[in-house]
This record gives sequence, C-alpha cells and structure tokens, in this order.
Amino acid sequence: MLPLYLLGVIQMFGKKKDKEKKIVVKLYMEKAQVYSGCFDIDYGETEDFNTFHLKTETETVKEYMPRLREEFGTEYVDYQSLDPRNILLLPDVFKYKIKGKEPLWVIQRPNGEVYKIFRGMPPYEELRDAIRQLLIEEGFLNEEQDSDKR
Repeated sequence: MLPLYLLGVIQMFGKKKDKEKKIVVKLYMEKAQVYSGCFDIDYGETEDFNTFHLKTETETVKEYMPRLREEFGTEYVDYQSLDPRNILLLPDVFKYKIKGKEPLWVIQRPNGEVYKIFRGMPPYEELRDAIRQLLIEEGFLNEEQDSDKR
C-alpha cells in the first residue's frame, strides 16, 4: 500500500485527458497528523488537537468540503486538499506566498489559470459563489440550471 503522500503526488502530477478537464479547488493547509514510528496517528483523535493552531479552520473545512461536493459534485470540479509542508509543493509555497498558519484556497480554470485566491477561511457563500460563477463562465453550468438549484 502506498503512503498517502505518494498518492497525492500521483494525483497531482497525473495526466488528464482532454475530456476530463475540470475546474480545480485547491486548499493548502497543514494537516493535523502525527507520525509515530510505523503508525500514522490521526491527530484529531488525540488530546493535543485542542492546542493545534489550525483547529478552528480544520473543523470549518470538514463542514465546507462535503457541502461543496454535494452542491457541485465531482463531474466538473476537482477538490484537492494539500499540505504545504510537502517538499514537492515548494514551488506553490513561493508562488502563492503560503503561510503555515493560514489556509489558502486557490480556484483554477481547467487550463490551470488561477481564477480566484482566498487567504484564510472565507465565508462559505463567497467560496460557493466563486465556484458557481466559474462553472457558468466555463460552460459547465448555465444560468437556468443555476437558478433551478437555488
């Protein structure tokens, strides 16, 4: 079984076919995990999680991601949660000026061009509206479908 970080690398650098073009919602945020010997311990299940510097943001992300997936699905939107401590993400850390104690949301067009960046935790409605607007601009969603969902 491959370690989780390798699966992330494979997903990040894997080639996509043209028909699989999607908008990408990337969340750069330190993950709350502790590595001890051969075991990967979920930091959220330990008492130390109460002092984790991104505890509030982690709980907010756990609320946002399922809501976004439910509202937009995965057909046209690719959701990625990335830990900026990963050495392979170093170019992104410099490019977006990612800080360790601040989540960063990057919404990209299917061609890789950055559409919008949110520093910190934006209100859910603001994040949702940015994704919805990009889906409309890219032709994945039309105004009539959008009004039907509301």
